[in-house]
Amino acid sequence: MLGYVNEPGSDVSSKLSDKPVRQTFRTTSWLHRPPVQRFMYQLMLFLAITFSSLCAYGQSITGKVFFDGNNNGAFESSNEVGFGGVTVKAYDATNTAVASTVTTLSSSLGSYTLSGLTTGTTYRVEFTLPSGYNDGAQGSGSLSSVQFIKAGSTANLGVYTTGLCDRDKTVRVVAGCAVVDGGEYSVASWNYFDDRKTTIEDETIDPHNDDIKNADVGIPMGMGARSRDKLMFFSTVSAPLAAIFPPAPDGASAIYVANYSGSGNSYVGSKLLTKLSSLSPSINVGNQSPVGSNDNVGEYGLGGVDLTDDGKTLYVVNMGNGKIVKLDVSGVTFGSIPGGGYTNLTVSEITIPTDIATCTNGRFRPSALEVYAGSLYVGGVCDASGSSTASNLRLKILKMDLTTSTWTSLLDYDLSQIEGGTLFYNKWPNVKWKDNFVGDRRGPGEIQPFVNDIAIDDYGSVIIGVSNRKVFSTDSDVEMGYMLRTFRKADGTMAMENNGVAGPLTSNAKDSPSKMPGLNAGSDANMEMISSGPGGDWFLEIARTTSHPFLHTGGIFILPGTKELVSGFADPLDGIVTAGARYIGYDDGVTTYGISLTKVKQFALTGVDAVCETASIEIGNLVWKDTNLNGRQDPDEPALEGVTVTLKDGSGTTLATATTDNNGNYIFSSGSGTSSGSRIYSIAGLSPLSSYKVTIDNAAAQTPLAGLGLTTANIASDGEDNRDSDATLVATNAEITITTKEAGANNHTYDFGFNFACPNGNCFPSIVRKN
Repeated sequence: MLGYVNEPGSDVSSKLSDKPVRQTFRTTSWLHRPPVQRFMYQLMLFLAITFSSLCAYGQSITGKVFFDGNNNGAFESSNEVGFGGVTVKAYDATNTAVASTVTTLSSSLGSYTLSGLTTGTTYRVEFTLPSGYNDGAQGSGSLSSVQFIKAGSTANLGVYTTGLCDRDKTVRVVAGCAVVDGGEYSVASWNYFDDRKTTIEDETIDPHNDDIKNADVGIPMGMGARSRDKLMFFSTVSAPLAAIFPPAPDGASAIYVANYSGSGNSYVGSKLLTKLSSLSPSINVGNQSPVGSNDNVGEYGLGGVDLTDDGKTLYVVNMGNGKIVKLDVSGVTFGSIPGGGYTNLTVSEITIPTDIATCTNGRFRPSALEVYAGSLYVGGVCDASGSSTASNLRLKILKMDLTTSTWTSLLDYDLSQIEGGTLFYNKWPNVKWKDNFVGDRRGPGEIQPFVNDIAIDDYGSVIIGVSNRKVFSTDSDVEMGYMLRTFRKADGTMAMENNGVAGPLTSNAKDSPSKMPGLNAGSDANMEMISSGPGGDWFLEIARTTSHPFLHTGGIFILPGTKELVSGFADPLDGIVTAGARYIGYDDGVTTYGISLTKVKQFALTGVDAVCETASIEIGNLVWKDTNLNGRQDPDEPALEGVTVTLKDGSGTTLATATTDNNGNYIFSSGSGTSSGSRIYSIAGLSPLSSYKVTIDNAAAQTPLAGLGLTTANIASDGEDNRDSDATLVATNAEITITTKEAGANNHTYDFGFNFACPNGNCFPSIVRKN
């Protein structure tokens, strides 16, 4: 290779003139070196260029998305979980997505890596959450779903959803109770965080309150809380075994409401809300598709109950016809309920589409429901009542989007695969629904499965309670029921647990060092069952020993940020003659606590829910300089520090002011916390479902905004409002008008962009004087 070089002191520009320049035409010195040295020189040059390129484009952004159970912006590994299935993208200054991935649903749940990024470059990192979820609060471990991050750094995000209990405040568990001990009360309650026993042998009754008598309301079945005013709504059990499950005094179509607005969410009183049969149109809850000659549980009456997160709509399963009743309770207060209940509430029924509720030689029997993250979840079974094929007995979980009314099938599972044994007999198979019931505690038997409740955990996965229909018809002290754990897949559907494994989680129930009740080996470990749960083993500790697996009775409640569920059980601890509730870790399946409510080992708890304080709400987030005037938050544009932002209520009264930090951020929150200049907490006037204005008052006079005007507002053509500017000019103020959503609906998309131009006349007015 030849080199053309200038001698020292020569004029390079002279090459472009006619004047000769003193130059040297010579071979480069390394050409005279031995071939090996020349090769090594070329190799080193190649490696240097290659490694410099790798350094420039070999950086990554990593992080974790987690479910922020107490909505405080910090990841607490002991009781909060990683959240998979979130799409994460990195955008460069041209708004090009240069890296994309999805947070893991396997090991290292919720983690992600964006690779191939340029060293020293800042990117806009966007997190796209599943429908119904929103940002958690900002804090030490979480920012918003749009972050500006330099390659080589970390970006974490907490997610949350609406309608959940505030874990850090009073939570009162409310349970429906069958009449199993000759008592007269059918509704009991206790503080979720009361001291709970962890001893093995304990047959004493734990502290709780007996609230409502069965003569007044029957036995609760489905339960749904409206926590903003501490009301618990419930349907009642309709079943032939009246001695244990006495019917409601107002009939099978009755819905009751209990008031828990007393100190510590204690009970105040109860009323009949309405009889669906008395409304217009009248709702018939009678058995319209009988399995046999007798009415049995799941064929008539009302099932699961829940309310939308805004508390305006109540849903309840009509088990008589398999439809979902929709009831307008927006105007209901406890004080306004008339004697004898309402007769004028607006009511309708929703028919579940046959294409996702299809059953072979049987009928779909919906019985449980749950409102969660903007969707209505429905659980039930294909009863296989006309089938001779066991595999037609199927468990189904369906979901309806409450905004679009679109239905989706999440789970379709063959229940005939489950054949758990008992203390005295090694096989109690799940069988089709029929009119006769088989089984006693000392011999062979069958389980006709009936879904008593469903609940959604912090992973977004469904946990299912299944009861034996026999306990509602003939014997309430035989094998009662079981629980199943699923895990959410990338497409949002559910995978059934298998052999003690659910998604990335593995049950520790058999090896529980605490030796709490369940599947840990005990004195009768030699009586192992031929088979038990899905795939041969259960995930959750639903038994007392390996050979006594069917002790679940009914109801499931999950308090976010605890990694545990509360559910009704016979022998909640290892005492053999009690009934109450177990606290079970849904991460490992191990029982952690228990509460005994009665000294009788029978089907006692029928439903479980809780009244609590609603979650906080938080809004924000960014003030920045839109240097290229495109109305978009680009990663190479500067934040504006020191801007005063004001929160005003609907009447214009100032509630709080904040000053943007060096990242241009501001936060207003109703939650607890230590306020700083940019983050203001404990704002009493910031409430769900209310109107506000976020303003930058007299913007032109604020020093950081001198000479700037508002950029174009709301340019996002793809419907994404998280990366544009939202403010318009009202007189001299930059203003965003907002309406908050339900409790827990944090919104960090209220952003202000400024630039030097005057798009759409948004410049601040100024006065020019001549001297």
